[in-house]
Amino acid sequence: MASIADTATEMIELVFPEHAGAPGQIHGGRMMEWVARVGTIAAARMAHHTVVLGAMDDIDFLHPVRVGEIAILRAQVEYVGNSSIAVGVRVYAENVETGARSVTLNSHLLFVSVDADLRPRPVADKIVPRDTGEQALVDAARRRREQRRARFSRRAAAAAAAADAAAAVADVTDDGGDLRWRFESVRSVLPEDALSGNVMFAGHLLKEIDEAAGSCRCGTAAGS
Repeated sequence: MASIADTATEMIELVFPEHAGAPGQIHGGRMMEWVARVGTIAAARMAHHTVVLGAMDDIDFLHPVRVGEIAILRAQVEYVGNSSIAVGVRVYAENVETGARSVTLNSHLLFVSVDADLRPRPVADKIVPRDTGEQALVDAARRRREQRRARFSRRAAAAAAAADAAAAVADVTDDGGDLRWRFESVRSVLPEDALSGNVMFAGHLLKEIDEAAGSCRCGTAAGS
């Protein structure tokens, strides 16, 4: 049985101008992609099999990593269920000249071990905390699990209500509702987008979501 420390995985990236979003700092979607990647590595090592991202409980950007700095991403498995693996990720920015490091991001992700048909696959290995500090991380992961279940239940109910409301609006307006604030991005999922099989890697999808959200412009319509 592994302790949390035994599952630690580190990924190091030098931030180039091509990684930038706002001038001089890393693109948020790129960082989300890297977080998903290092989390996937840690979870796959635990599962000894293919894993997919099932949920991102939180992602807190404390401050940006700047171009020319080193991004250090550290992931660790904090809880293992039947087929689920909870992973915590922390990102540090390191100044190349001074060597100073600062925490820039914290995130918690849930992965699911799956078979070739994307059905949940049991994870044999479990986490055994080696001290009180690791036990606190396991307990926190269990609490997030219960909060996640409640959140999914609320969102399912809200989605059903929203679908009913959208249908009612479409019936009244006969044009599908107000599309003024909608942005749609369409792209093909290519083989290089997949981690395995024909399923898009979640990190790439998160990057696409971030770019789509950043393309939306909110404001007052002309003449309204």
